[in-house]
Amino acid sequence: MQLSEERIAWLARELAGNRDIPTIIFFHAPLAGTLMARNDRVDTPSFIAQPAGRLGEVLRANPQVFLWVAGHMHVPATNESYSSPVNVYEKRLTVVHNADLERKRPWTNVLSLYPEKVLVRTYEHWQKSWLPDMERTIRPPGR
Repeated sequence: MQLSEERIAWLARELAGNRDIPTIIFFHAPLAGTLMARNDRVDTPSFIAQPAGRLGEVLRANPQVFLWVAGHMHVPATNESYSSPVNVYEKRLTVVHNADLERKRPWTNVLSLYPEKVLVRTYEHWQKSWLPDMERTIRPPGR
């Protein structure tokens, strides 16, 4: 999940030019430190967005980025890291982890966007129902 310096420079320029717009980034890999250690892959270079240090610099310079959506770790809704305080990167940016849809019991996250918030709901396909205890409201900065 390595971004080239050219792609990072592009991202930095786009974010710098849009500082007043609350921003969500969809990226395959999660940010470092946003999962509890559940196996030997968590927070290793092949399983987090890279280059982690350079991405961290870009994100710190752009506080309008408040949500990062990732799926690489295939975190099921039954995992304690699925919806947890550990999902908050550097105390301000929430990482929403997604499960593998090919599981026996798949879950889907649905993000509903509103001017003042993002409502994250989890649907459990096995039971054909929403999981109200997994519902999260994430607010953009200044909202």
